[in-house]
Formats: sequence, structure tokens, C-alpha cells
Amino acid sequence: LLGRTIRVDHASNQTKDGQRRTGMNAAPEIIKDDSASPSGSSSEDDFADKIDPDDPMRDYLIKRHKKEKRKAKKHIDGRYVLH
Repeated sequence: LLGRTIRVDHASNQTKDGQRRTGMNAAPEIIKDDSASPSGSSSEDDFADKIDPDDPMRDYLIKRHKKEKRKAKKHIDGRYVLH
């Protein structure tokens, strides 16, 4: 490489319409259901059932989902204030 300029073609990462390909994304698609009941445990169980039990990130995704639900509940209850 010593003093040479290396050119990289980034066009292989994009499709013809300019959108990046996401088909090879390893993260599972998280489906947010707006019609879920406000009771926390049943929706958490439903979410846990949707994730593959063999997924190495399963525990992390469940914890993150619970955290987001708590944050959303605080926001709805009016206790969550943005400054």
C-alpha cells in the first residue's frame, strides 16, 4: 500500500433504487403490535414466544423489550417528562 491510493466501490452495497439491502440482516425483525393490552405480562410472554429459543440474543431482546414497555408506560402515565 505504501503511498498508493486505494479506491473502493461502495455501489455493490446499494440496489438500483438507492435503498440499502437488508436481506442479510442477522437481527430478528421486531414486530410492534399497537393493539396489545396494557397488561405487561401477557404481551411480554407473547413477545418472548415470537423470538427463536435458540437465538443467542434472546435474553437481551426480551430485556430491551421490557425496558421499552416500562419507558412507554411512564410516558403514558405522565411521569416521563422531557426537558
